[in-house]
Order: sequence, then C-alpha cells, then structure tokens
Amino acid sequence: MTEQAYIRVDPSIQGGEPCIGGTRLPALQMARVWWHSGYTTWEQVQHEYPTLTREGLIVACWFVVQGSVGWKRVWGQWERRVEGALAEGRYDDVPLPPQKGGDVHATPAAGLGEDAGGGRG
Repeated sequence: MTEQAYIRVDPSIQGGEPCIGGTRLPALQMARVWWHSGYTTWEQVQHEYPTLTREGLIVACWFVVQGSVGWKRVWGQWERRVEGALAEGRYDDVPLPPQKGGDVHATPAAGLGEDAGGGRG
C-alpha cells in the first residue's frame, strides 16, 4: 500500500481540500476528471496526471462515493462490488470506476458538484 492509498487533509495544501496522499490532487476533482474525461486507457490518465497512481484514483473515487448520495447513484454498484478488495488492500483486484456512458445506468446529479460529490458523510 502506497501513500496514495490515503486521503489527506492539510490546510497548507489546496486550502485544506481532501487530496490524494502524497499529491496536491483534490479527491473530488480527480473523481470528476475520471467521470467526465472520456479517457479510454489508464495510460491516457497517467499522461495527463503523472503523479496520480491507479491506487490513488480508486481511493479518491471511493472517498467521494462514501460521502455523497449523488455519487452513490453513479458508482453505487461499483462501490458494492469492490468494498471487500479495498478493505483487504487488494488494489490490483479493483476495477476502475465506470465512466459517463459506461456500464452505469444511473444518471449523476447535475454537475456532480458539492451536493453530489463533495459531502463528507
């Protein structure tokens, strides 16, 4: 498990917004990027965000889905499917969350803003 397996809140980084451990990448922003990106491969994501690991993206998505009804509508099925692997730290067994237009049948809340993705439980 790497440092990116955690979400950190540090007032001196991104104004205290929850970020992926070891980076300055806000968790909510990375979840939005993944959902709206249109990337078709992990390599495309890595090219755009070279400090982001696959593990970091999964943790960011997990974090936002835990605190939001809007994100649960989008990724609830993914969340239920992967929670055992995440609890055991088996990140290689966890599929990346679905993207807009992917295998999710629910419609996300408008814009996936604070009400949809920013709540923290």
